[in-house]
Formats: sequence, structure tokens, C-alpha cells
Amino acid sequence: MFISTNVAKICKILLIAVLWLANGCFMAVYGQNAVVDSLKRELERHKEEDTVRVKLLQDLAYEFMFNNPAIAEEYLNEAEAILPKVNSPKRMIGIYGAKGNLYQIIANNTKSYEYLDKAMEIAKKYNFKKDLLKVMLTKAGVMARTQNSLEAKIMLLSLWKMAKQEKYEKEEPTIIGHLGGIYLNEGKYDSVKILTLEGIKVAQKTNNLRGEAGLLNNMSTALKRQGHYAEAVDYLLQAIKIYQKIGDKINESAMYLNAGIIYSSLESFDNAITYVETALKIKIEIKDKEIGLVYQELGNIFFGKKDINKSNKYFNQALDAYQVIGDSIGIGDIKYCLGQNYIYIEKYKEAVILLEEGCLINKKHNGNIQTYVISLGLLADTYRKLKDYNKSVIYSREAINLSKQYNFREQLKKQYQFLSVVYLEKSSLPKAVQDSIFTYINSVNNLTDSIAKNKYKGEVAEKLVKYETEKKDLENAKLKAENELKDKANRQQQYLFGAGLLVLVLGAIFFFYRNRQKATQALQAKELAMIQEKLAEIENVFGYFSTELHDGVKSRLKLIASQISAEEGQELQAIIDEISIIADKAAEQPQLPLPERIQWFMHRNIASKLSYKVEFTPTVNWQQLDRNTALHLWRMVTELTLNAVKANATFISLNLQMENNQLLLTLTDDGDGMLPEQLKNGTGLQNIQERAKNLGGTMQLFSQPNEGTNVVIKVPLVYA
Repeated sequence: MFISTNVAKICKILLIAVLWLANGCFMAVYGQNAVVDSLKRELERHKEEDTVRVKLLQDLAYEFMFNNPAIAEEYLNEAEAILPKVNSPKRMIGIYGAKGNLYQIIANNTKSYEYLDKAMEIAKKYNFKKDLLKVMLTKAGVMARTQNSLEAKIMLLSLWKMAKQEKYEKEEPTIIGHLGGIYLNEGKYDSVKILTLEGIKVAQKTNNLRGEAGLLNNMSTALKRQGHYAEAVDYLLQAIKIYQKIGDKINESAMYLNAGIIYSSLESFDNAITYVETALKIKIEIKDKEIGLVYQELGNIFFGKKDINKSNKYFNQALDAYQVIGDSIGIGDIKYCLGQNYIYIEKYKEAVILLEEGCLINKKHNGNIQTYVISLGLLADTYRKLKDYNKSVIYSREAINLSKQYNFREQLKKQYQFLSVVYLEKSSLPKAVQDSIFTYINSVNNLTDSIAKNKYKGEVAEKLVKYETEKKDLENAKLKAENELKDKANRQQQYLFGAGLLVLVLGAIFFFYRNRQKATQALQAKELAMIQEKLAEIENVFGYFSTELHDGVKSRLKLIASQISAEEGQELQAIIDEISIIADKAAEQPQLPLPERIQWFMHRNIASKLSYKVEFTPTVNWQQLDRNTALHLWRMVTELTLNAVKANATFISLNLQMENNQLLLTLTDDGDGMLPEQLKNGTGLQNIQERAKNLGGTMQLFSQPNEGTNVVIKVPLVYA
């Protein structure tokens, strides 16, 4: 393997790398020079401004694109000037696509999009499928680089399907390479490795060397992030060999830079410097304006060696390089790096100025969000060291909000721990304890659902056993009562028969006995009716328990999910306790009238999240409202209200009044709203509609994205 503590192995590896480099450089330079000389001679002979000259200029541009972008741009500019004279869609697509590719390489994403969109428009117009695929593939790479990973992923998957259908097998490795880059950003390293191995096979089969080298780099990055450094360097050296063979000096330097970064992460700084300086020499040789990243990495290496003077030297060189090409995000990153150096030498006032400048630039130009969050955390800690706790808390809170939004769990935990330290230093012990609780919020997040499910499974089983036991006892009591009635009826018939025969003798006795039997029969019938009523009541309790479990518990579990991501962490335990109470009382019938129940719910669960207004018509006798109607209305209100909370509403208006002997429930919120097709797919909304239908009523829902939601429900007014 390539990373080892054994000095002899390291020397052997470096020797192999040097041999690869020497052999690859000779082949690449010799091969490229021959092609370039041939193309230049052809261009010199062909003076006419036609499609042939455009093609020669395009080919020459591609020869220089990866080792001298400035010369490549000159050739493409000349070709673009000729395009109006030749009026060839194919040549237009070729030149616009090449310029889009060139500007992607030198990280001018705005111009890259501009030319790629031009090329795509022409390819679509003339239905040039293969040209369209190539241009879209380049654009997907730019999109992935500029943080539009979701759109890029959708486009790449579509292109992969298109490549397979049209049998454009040679394009597949590049597609897979871009997809792998997105998965790397998402941390799906095993997926990257599976995809990459498949892509390498296709690249080797189709002799797509550039695609193969890109895939080897992806594999190296995935292995590095999983801690397999030796294998990562192995794949990088394979990629270097290919880039040398095809004369791609830009990517060759990038591979050396990546190898240096790996050694730097292992604190093998001498090896790191060797690789990064090799990358620097290549960048200088080809006059690559994208040299800032190499200087930046050298600055990082010397920071690791605690040589702050050299670190500052290289960081300032990187800053100059980024300023030359107008790379705002790079400038922001360097401000952060220089700020770190000042922190190390305890110049905190100078550090916060640089860090704030870096954060401002990063935020303004949509830089790497994770770097931005780390910068905010460092800025917060520096202000803490300056005893400026207010600013420290402000920056830490911003880091927390972004960590929640982008699911940076480690950063979230660090910031909550940091806030605890800040509040302790300010002697705010309760606040420190409160924020410390959040350091465990991720564990709670992972465990809450499983704990709740297991808890309710146990409670459901217990309730069902109790219900079945009571039901069985009542059925036995009912059967016993029925048998006793049958026995008594039989005996009564016998008595009547005997009384008929002995009517003359026992008339007085029969009269007395008959009255007594009637009284006994009435009492037994009353007992049987009570038993049947009790059985029906228990059946209703079970139905209510099922409804409560489905709607009430489900709604509150949703509320838990929304509460976990809120800043007021102390509410979490209260909500879980509330769910336990509801489950324990699932068999009890609700006693409060509908208005009081809704007001209680809004005050208890909603008031801390948003503002609300609740109005009831006084002309309805809510105390006597049919219990079934009240229960369904209660469920509809809680479901709709919790939907509004999830939709980020800030205000809810709820009105319940009587209209033409009907109850009219109107609920309006100012939340996110939804698309029409989403209205049909929501299980909760379907349940509400079914409830309204069961009551003989209707439900209408009006909503649009960013325009809130309005629900109107009409049901017949029924009293108990």
C-alpha cells in the first residue's frame, strides 16, 4: 500500500511515481506537440473562413484547453467570430460547447452557463441528440460544482438513461463521474465506489482515458474520506499516469494536489509539500490562473507544521491569485485561513476582522455552506475569547440554524456545547443546562420514533387484553342472563299449566305468584338492558381508542418531529409526557364541550408556535351537540391546525358558526401552501374529507404555494 510508516516502502512508492511521471510526460509532450504542429500547419494553409477553419480552430483549442486555457480561449474566440459567415449548426454547437467546457475548467461558471445554453438551444432545434447529450453533460458538471446538486443529479440520471437508449456508451464514464462527484458531496461513499467500478469497466472498454482518470480520482476521494489513505494514493497515481499520457496538465496537477492533501491530513507534512510543490510547478509551467488553491494548500500544510510565517506567506499568495481571477469564494476562504493564523498567535481582534470579512463574502456569493458554518463557529469562539458574549451567541446561533437546515449534526452538537460554555462563563447556569440538553438532541431524534412505537405497541396490547377480558366477561354475563330468562320462562309455562289445572283450587295463590313473576321479569329485563348498554359502551370506547390512536397519537408524533428541530428543547419531554397521558386516557370519553376542548388544545400546543384566533357562534348549544359530530369536528380541527404548524404558518384563524341549520367550520392559515396534486395525496386531508362525508357534509380546500391554505367544512347540526 502507498501510505506506510515504513520508510523503505515510502521511498519505493515515490520512486515508482517519479518513473511514471517521467515516462508519462515524455509521451504526452511528444504526442501533443506532433498533433499541435500538424493542426497549426493545416490552419496556416487554410486561410478561407469556412467550416474547415472553424473545425481546425476548435481542435487546436481542445489541445490547449487543459494545459494552457488562455491560448485555447484565443482559438475559440477566432472561431466564434467566423460562425456568422458559415451558418453551420454543427459548428455552432461545437464552438459554444467548447467555450462552455473551457469556462467550466477555469471556474467561470457564469460564462460557462451562457455558452452551454446557446449550444443546447441549437442542438434541441435541430434534434442533434448526441451533441445535446454532450453539452448537457458539461452543464450538469457546472451545476454540481455550483451547489445545484439536486438539479444536476436529475439531469445526469436522465442523460445516463438517454446514453443507454441511444447506445452512446463512450459518454457513460463521464456521466458516472459527475454522479459520483455529487454522491461524494452527500457522503454516500459506498455508492461512489460501486458506481466508479462500473464506470471504469465501461471507460476501459471504450478507451475513454479521460473518463477513466476522472473515475479513478472519485474512487480516491471516497477511499480518503473513509480513512483508506494508502488505497486512495494508489488510485491517484493511476490517474496521474493517464493524465500524463493524454497531456492533461491541469488535471495532472490536481491529482498531485489531492495526494498532498492526503499526506497533510496524515500530518506527513514533508511528503505533502513534495506533492503540492509538484502541482505548483505544473501550474506555473502552463500559466494556469487557477493557482490559488495550490498556494492555499501550502498555507494549510505550514499551518499544520506551526510555521505561521510561511503559512501567512502562502495564504497571501493565494489571496493575490484569487483576486486576479475574481474568485470571490476563494477570497472568502483565505480570509478564514488568515483569521485562523491570527487566532493561533492570539491576535483575536485582527482575527475577527478577517473572519467577518470571509463570512460576509461567503454568504454573499453562495460559497460552500459547510465552510461557512465552520467559519461562524470559529468567529463565535473568537468573540468569546474577547469576552464579547453577545456577538459570540449571535454567530453561534446562526451556525446552529444553518446546521439544522443542512443537517450538519457534528457542527450542531459542537455549537450547543459551545453555547453551554458561553452561558457558564456568563454565570447563566440554567441557560447552560438548557443548551447542554440539545447536545443529545440527535440521539433523541433517532430514538424517539422507535421508543414511541414500542411504548404504544405495549399500551395497545395491554388495552386490547383488558378490552377482550371485559368483553368476554360481559358476554358470559349476557349469556347467563339469557339462560336464566329462558329457564324462568320455561318454569313460568310450567307454573301456568299447573295453575290452569288448579285454577279453581289455587286461584288466590296463582294471582299472587303471577304478580311476583312479572316484577321479577321486569327486573331481569332491566338488568339485561343495562348489560347490553354497557357492552355497547365498551364497543364505543374501543372505537374511540382506535380513533385516538390513529389520529391523536399520529398527530402528536408529527408534532414531536417538528418540536425536535425547534430551539426550545425543554418542551420535548413535556410533549412526550402529554402523549403518554393521552394514551393512558384513550379509553375515556371526552367531557369538555367542543369550544373548551379546542381552546385548550390551541393554548397548550399551538400558542408557543404561532398566533391564532378562534370564534364560535353563540346560537349553538355546544353542550348538547351530538357527541359523534363533536368528536369528528375536534379531530378535523387538530389535524388541520398541526398541518398549518408544519407548513410554517405564523397565524391561524378558526371560525365555527351555524348557517342554514348546518355547522360551518372555516380554518385559514398563512403557511407555505401546496400544489393541487399534493391535495390529493395527503393521508390526513383524505381522513378529514372522509370524516366530513361520514357526517353527511362536505370539505373544500383552497391552496397555492406561498399563499397559505383555506379550508371550509360544512356538516349538519345534530343535537344529542
